[in-house]
Amino acid sequence: MSLASLRKEWSRAVADRVRPVTVDVPGCPVEFARLAGIELEAWQKAVLRSDHKAKILLCGRRTGKSTLAAVTALHRALTTPGFDTIFVAPSLDQSQVPYLMAISMYRALGRPVPAISERRTGLELVNGSELRAMAAVDRTKRGFSADLLVVDEASRIEDQAYYGGLLPSITRSAGYVMMMSTPYLNEGVFADTWHGDEDWQRTFLTSEDCEYFQKHPQRLEKIKTMVPDWYYRREYLCEFLADEFSIFNPEDVARAARAGEDLETITFEEDTW
Repeated sequence: MSLASLRKEWSRAVADRVRPVTVDVPGCPVEFARLAGIELEAWQKAVLRSDHKAKILLCGRRTGKSTLAAVTALHRALTTPGFDTIFVAPSLDQSQVPYLMAISMYRALGRPVPAISERRTGLELVNGSELRAMAAVDRTKRGFSADLLVVDEASRIEDQAYYGGLLPSITRSAGYVMMMSTPYLNEGVFADTWHGDEDWQRTFLTSEDCEYFQKHPQRLEKIKTMVPDWYYRREYLCEFLADEFSIFNPEDVARAARAGEDLETITFEEDTW
């Protein structure tokens, strides 16, 4: 028996001896969020109410992606014994954002299911459920299993880390995956999934369409004056753009090719640069 299996058995044994849960956790995740003092926007409620196995969220900055992931994971952990969630992102600090939101909700609710272990990177409950935050590094993520994989800042996750270390974590459990991000380059696992894989439930929301920013438009107007246009279009309007260091925009090249224009390769002399 593996170490993970032994820990599960021990957790179940402890759960049998603890007193019953005294806080009634709603079965509906939207009602659960309200109980935790979180007012969700309409798009967040729609995602929460869907039981689709694979969700991909292309959303602008500060639209509430992390809050949505935190509510989803904590609700599952409290209502489904033995439910494991892994939060991953390019760095540990980034993966901790939705995880620590979930911990804050857990504490605000009075810890409705007692914890065996409560750390800055992991929460283990007596009902056998776990939440963990990790950096998405392929060589260190092999061997983990989860019922829900939350991939934050997914556009910046390397393909090998996702396919080699992260995706296999839900293969055995046939679990859920929530991939969320602003755009980055128009390539890689996030862009390929968004543009091509029909098995995913898609959610698209620019920051300008977010209910919060519609109530406070001056905040986005201020951001516009502080950042380059390409950055605002990518991070807040969710446009897949070319690398800011590229000489040509791939969209322009593709458009020219579709129009039947002759495209010639440009060659440079060795000392051009």
